[in-house]
Amino acid sequence: MQITELLLWALSGALLLVGTWIIILNYSVVYLWYRRRQRHSFIPLIGGCLASVALIVCPLEDAKKLSLLPLVVDLGCLYSVLSFIYAATVMKCFKN
Repeated sequence: MQITELLLWALSGALLLVGTWIIILNYSVVYLWYRRRQRHSFIPLIGGCLASVALIVCPLEDAKKLSLLPLVVDLGCLYSVLSFIYAATVMKCFKN
């Protein structure tokens, strides 16, 4: 194993760990709101983006095919994208 491949594995693992942790935090925010009506703030795009970058950087070729999956799984990313689509289409916020 070359040093560059080892560094790619280390970077990929660290990014995936942090991204997964933030995705779990986003799920806990939804759980707390649903069960206890406590409001907390999302970290909307960070978790999904970090996990996607981790899969892109990963030396495995099959991991690159799954790089969009964390963006769909992360509730913060999904909520942000759906809110943007709603604002653009229904509320027409971006109309000149």
